[in-house]
Amino acid sequence: QNDARMGCMITASHNPVTDSGIKVFDAHGFKTTPEQEREISKTLQSLASEEREVNLDEQNRLSQPNKAMGKQWALEFHKTWLEQRWKVFEAVFGGCASAVQSGRIATPFLLDCAHGAGASWLADFLNQRGIMAQEVSNSAEALNANCGAGDFSPTETWTVEEAASSSHALLSQLSPAKEGTLVGAALDGDGDRCLLIETTANGYKVVDGDAMAAMLMEAGREQGPWLFAASIESDVALTGFVSQYNSKTQCFETAVGDRWLSVGLRHSDGLFVQKSMPLRLGVEDSGHLVLPAPHPNRPGEWSLVGDGAASLCAFLLSQDASKPDSFHRGWKRRVSVKESHRERWQRGNELQKTVSERLLSSLDSLGIQAQLRTIVGEENLLLVHGEGAGGTLSFGIRNSGTQAKTSISLRLSPELEVEHFLSLLENIEHDLAKALQ
Repeated sequence: QNDARMGCMITASHNPVTDSGIKVFDAHGFKTTPEQEREISKTLQSLASEEREVNLDEQNRLSQPNKAMGKQWALEFHKTWLEQRWKVFEAVFGGCASAVQSGRIATPFLLDCAHGAGASWLADFLNQRGIMAQEVSNSAEALNANCGAGDFSPTETWTVEEAASSSHALLSQLSPAKEGTLVGAALDGDGDRCLLIETTANGYKVVDGDAMAAMLMEAGREQGPWLFAASIESDVALTGFVSQYNSKTQCFETAVGDRWLSVGLRHSDGLFVQKSMPLRLGVEDSGHLVLPAPHPNRPGEWSLVGDGAASLCAFLLSQDASKPDSFHRGWKRRVSVKESHRERWQRGNELQKTVSERLLSSLDSLGIQAQLRTIVGEENLLLVHGEGAGGTLSFGIRNSGTQAKTSISLRLSPELEVEHFLSLLENIEHDLAKALQ
């Protein structure tokens, strides 16, 4: 809207506001690359080490924004922009009138915007479009305080009793409904992720990013071939499900983080130039969905944006043209070695070589032909992909970028039996804990 060369956002995604971080975006709205971040950090450290006098006039000039903005400009702009995107999503994914009428989407539909910006307007936005939404996070003490999607994990479940006794703003206010009813949704603190809650036979479950993407791709199957990206922690059966609708649809895996979804999906010059929405979708199971978004000033130009409110709208609009049980999920488990000395897990070092050789040998004995893969953006990742016994397997070990932990993930397609592979996961976790803690 402002034709800015860059922008930044200071916020907390899922952590307390006292531990906020900063995100930097380029002129097209894409996050900075690790190389750019290292260069910025190097420059700041260099400048901070210089001895120089402070020019107060210059400091005062630089401390003022180039353009004064009203306090509510972002809220008003977001609503206006989402009105435009709603129409685009209707054209691509369909609608939700039948889902509301049939009760697939509950009335009221509980909305938890993590006590963030969306809490003041998103429920009303949905109400005006026939979805009777009710915000539940307004009484929270602070951003992410017992509210928001940051407390949820993909595929997490609760009984009715567990939800009712929870201190979480959304869970505690859920009401039992017919199995398969979408009863609520939660955004995270910075508003770029969305997870939904659906009723089960005895409680509730999370509808994660993978399940959302599956329904979006089913609803948009008649639009033509898509370019589809999923992170290495998404369901291993997802890309096969997506590609069945069009033989020309291209699917690929990316590193963890929505920035890498955008890197894989974007044009080299950043923007798409075409009248209709580019058929591109990126997903993480954590609820990050990256979708094309129209340029606010230049009709016919599109960027890629991860916006939880838009993801929710797109998903709700996919309900009349998709079925919740079409996607037969695989099995996955993610465990972590906490208080990990991450420097001990490095690409090519002896520990990683030993673990990779053991994995390949163990999988071979289980009838899986496996090979190592590399992913751009995951410097120290060990990723093993295997085929055999009629199914697909993925085993990954990676250092967290923000915490002292090393994650181990195992993903299996529905055709594979879990038992033997689970034992292997537990053994690897045990050995890595001894080596890294």
